[in-house]
Amino acid sequence: MTGWQFRVDRGGTFTDIVARRPDGRLLTHKLLSDNPTRYRDAAVAGTRDLLVRASDGTADTASTTASATVPDETADAPVIDAVRMGTTVANAPHIPVHLGSMGTSVKEVIARRGDAMRPGDTYAVNDPYHGGTHLPDVTVITPVFDRPGEHGTPGERILFYVASRGHHAEIGGIAPGSMPANSRTIDEEGILCDNWLLVEEGRFREAETRRLLTDAPYPSRNPDTNLADLRAQIAANQKGVDEVARMIDNFGLDVVQAYMKHVQDNAEESVRRVIDVLEDGEFTYQTDSGAVIDVRVTVDRAARSATIDFTGTSPQLAANFNAPFAVVNAAVLYVFRTLVDDDIPLNDGCLHPLRIIVPPGSLLAPEPPAAVVAGNVETSQAITGALYAGPEVLEWRLPVLLEEFAVRRGSGGAGRWRGGDGGVRRIRFREAMTVSTLAQHRRVPPYGMAGGAPGALGAGRVGRAEGTVQELGGSDSAELGPGDVLVIETPGGGGYGPAPRDTTDTGIDTGAPAGTDPGEVSDDLQAF
Repeated sequence: MTGWQFRVDRGGTFTDIVARRPDGRLLTHKLLSDNPTRYRDAAVAGTRDLLVRASDGTADTASTTASATVPDETADAPVIDAVRMGTTVANAPHIPVHLGSMGTSVKEVIARRGDAMRPGDTYAVNDPYHGGTHLPDVTVITPVFDRPGEHGTPGERILFYVASRGHHAEIGGIAPGSMPANSRTIDEEGILCDNWLLVEEGRFREAETRRLLTDAPYPSRNPDTNLADLRAQIAANQKGVDEVARMIDNFGLDVVQAYMKHVQDNAEESVRRVIDVLEDGEFTYQTDSGAVIDVRVTVDRAARSATIDFTGTSPQLAANFNAPFAVVNAAVLYVFRTLVDDDIPLNDGCLHPLRIIVPPGSLLAPEPPAAVVAGNVETSQAITGALYAGPEVLEWRLPVLLEEFAVRRGSGGAGRWRGGDGGVRRIRFREAMTVSTLAQHRRVPPYGMAGGAPGALGAGRVGRAEGTVQELGGSDSAELGPGDVLVIETPGGGGYGPAPRDTTDTGIDTGAPAGTDPGEVSDDLQAF
């Protein structure tokens, strides 16, 4: 059979084969990279399967693997167009809230600009009520158009979008650095870029953007740096546009779009497998201000989907800890991505099985002119904390009960500044399991510095259901049965500096600064 072309992507868990038939149609096939009972080499087996399917005319739309049935894609134009515009295909995995919310910004530009976008246009967004997070984080978005004479009306079809986000160290507001502690309205936090046309048909709108930065109640203190940073983001986007064009030149538009759809589909299926083993749950997270984040996760087993409902969360605050919906969206995306064992990029496919409900006007969906600067950096952590709810994640994934997770008081070494205390975990097992430990500081304690004392050694043991105790080494293994308890005590940190002597009442050197309880010493160098 002549005229066929094959491309193979060997992943850690799955191998993907994309075939172009002689008639130009695309077929894709997905199978486990390692499945020795079925085949020796996944790429060879997948190529053979595609040729067999073509030769007998069946062109099946599903291929069965050892672990799942995953639809193949006959990726001609109608299917390719099913990739929803403005949904992320790949994000860098670090700084998840910072980067994971960019897709929301892109969707806002698409919704509000629509057909008005032209080749050479670029937009800037930091508006927290329309896809942004907080004002220092500026997202620059560039549509990728086809080239004249290709794929439809010459140069007017948008194929993709590229975006870059940068934290601007100064963008106005009542405090230098644009992270004011006491802001009460969005104007007090700096300059709002609401779907701002930054580049128009290739021309950087520098004069107009400078006026935006300076003609405001609390203008930017360094507009020249803002403009330089924006130029850098525009250049980064152009690099992205060029790379997308290079991919299209090398592989063809249909292959690139088919792969982008596959990346999202694979992420979606990965999250659905997580949902398959989740149970319903709810949690209330109390913040220092007294506001609460209520979250309820409800699993629809038949649909393999989940609803994340934040109804009951406190109303928006007069303070600046309000978190825009883009932050909530990114936090949910991040949490469910971390529950996936496979190595997949952070993308909107993870969100396809999830429905997020946030009450308008709440702490997690503030309305103008609410202040939001701390919501991106602080409330975002509270959202992830509420979703993880600590023990619940461990108990979702394993047949165990986390009975204790506490600070190991007194394990930090004595010193002018005491070392940080370690932790204690008590985990009761509900089923027979094998436990392995890999740990240090079971023989040599964490050292102190400048005269400080070392921290306490770590320890591990198994409390058997019948009452016996088995000590564990740092590198050890044990078989646990139902009712057995694993106890892990992590080492304390070493102290720093000679401990002041406090012999006021007992004549004993406690190792604590005079007049303090050695179990309650707290300072900036203490870490848990």
